[in-house]
Amino acid sequence: MAVLVHFDADAGWGETHVCDARISHSLAQAGVAWGRWEVPEDPDAALHASLRAAAQHAFGAAASAHEGTAASGADRLRLLPDDAAWPALRPALQAERVASAAQLHGVAQGACLFYIRTGDGFVGLLCEAGEWVALPAGVRHAFDAGAEPDLDLLQLAGDAATPTHAAWPALPPMDDFVEEMLQLTGHCEAAEE
Repeated sequence: MAVLVHFDADAGWGETHVCDARISHSLAQAGVAWGRWEVPEDPDAALHASLRAAAQHAFGAAASAHEGTAASGADRLRLLPDDAAWPALRPALQAERVASAAQLHGVAQGACLFYIRTGDGFVGLLCEAGEWVALPAGVRHAFDAGAEPDLDLLQLAGDAATPTHAAWPALPPMDDFVEEMLQLTGHCEAAEE
């Protein structure tokens, strides 16, 4: 289940959305697209084609604006809870980055959190398996997969995102984001009973 949270410029938690329509609307205001795709049984065989098809279906007439994303390089980020490289990689991904070409990220397994800078603050988008997010060129963003990630993320991109070195407020890391969201929706109380 996707969750979108608005944060002000000082990282204050604002409106929280779990409704697909509200998530899509909020992201569209930032020029970002989001949707769902059917992850193939054998991701290694058909993952790229499946993600491209989902994005083109969702973009419809606007697909040509993201055409470079689907045709460009692809990377796969696989992280396991005991991944020795993650503690060193995580701070770099949590820092704000920007790419000069569109990027399409599809979650094949697990969950991750994208932060996107907006005109008046930030949005945090929690994505789970079967969801994708498309970031147009120039969108400033950051990424987290939690302290003990179990993630398989496909990234189709025209180029790699580079650090902006801009000031970034203390937005909650993924584990804190999820905990706060569960408390707000009352899911923690049910789990404790």
